[in-house]
Amino acid sequence: MNPPNPDRLAAAAFDRLHAELEALAPLMLVRLTPWMRRLAGSDRPQDYFTHPLAFPSLWLPLWLEQALQVDPPPDWRVDIAYSTICGYYFIRLVDNLMDGNAGDEPALLPALQFFHSRFQGIYQHYFPADHPFWEEVFFPVWVGSAQATMQDAALATIDEAQFWQFSAQKVGAARIPLAAVAYRFDAPARLEDWFRFVHRLGGWHQLFNDLLGWQLDLQRGTVTYFLSEAGRRCAPGESIAEWVVREGFAWAVDRLRQWMLDLQAVAAGLGSPGLIDYLARRAAMLERQAAETTRGLQELGKIISRSRL
Repeated sequence: MNPPNPDRLAAAAFDRLHAELEALAPLMLVRLTPWMRRLAGSDRPQDYFTHPLAFPSLWLPLWLEQALQVDPPPDWRVDIAYSTICGYYFIRLVDNLMDGNAGDEPALLPALQFFHSRFQGIYQHYFPADHPFWEEVFFPVWVGSAQATMQDAALATIDEAQFWQFSAQKVGAARIPLAAVAYRFDAPARLEDWFRFVHRLGGWHQLFNDLLGWQLDLQRGTVTYFLSEAGRRCAPGESIAEWVVREGFAWAVDRLRQWMLDLQAVAAGLGSPGLIDYLARRAAMLERQAAETTRGLQELGKIISRSRL
């Protein structure tokens, strides 16, 4: 079984999102559309979720289906994608407000009610209230990921243990659609391995984003594992920018390379060729990004050196 075309699946999910907002809350649709397009950087909000650098929350359930060798009807896949998108937007609005990066987003907060109701409501079509999906996965994962976000935001500095305990859990809600697949197709025993993979992938994805966005995080005063390491590793009198140029960027890339090898080793036992292909693409993208950024850092190093003369 080959996963469906990701663009078509995302487009179908957004067609449903648009239709339900238009029917239930047309003013909300008018207010949300520019925000969703701004996130995507295009007129197609679905591009945010299909971008090569996006966390693959829509595709993880498809890769599990591939591993289980099941081929569910299209409505199931669109339902799960639609729920996942609504869940992500719920989390994103809350996170941006907590990070102080909300801009005009507080005016969108009433949309949280819509996003949460559709995120959870989709699963109510498939799992009755007494189904183990709810108590074994949905509620502990959903509340646990919220608590991890709260704990992460309260840290003044982040070491590696805290990074894996809290920061890597920011994408922990991606376990919920995986669990939906596993329970619907009688394979909950497979979840432990997939959950372990999602945790490792979440850490890899978080460090990659922290590395690419370190300058903006520094300007905003955002606490990240990468910037916390900078504070611990800088030589006396050395700025964070100087540390990044001298060794910080290379340090983080080396970590990402090692973590990618670990991810690929775990993925080899999960039985999904699509997942293995995805990791190979991300590893190649990391190398391209590293080469391009290294050239830019060399120029930054020259500028810093001249400023010290």
